[in-house]
Amino acid sequence: MKCKWGNGHAKEVWERHGKHDTYMTMDEIRALAKKHIPTAKIKRKLFWRYLLVWQK
Repeated sequence: MKCKWGNGHAKEVWERHGKHDTYMTMDEIRALAKKHIPTAKIKRKLFWRYLLVWQK
């Protein structure tokens, strides 16, 4: 299915939004998790996504 941006406003807003976003690296996420929830398991997902699982 092809995405339709309508009159271009949504595309413009999305591009502006993305210019200023920053994402943590997997190393940064692992370090933060190790410090605060050392028993958590972390898995890389598609693109910038990750899964962090912690059991009490």
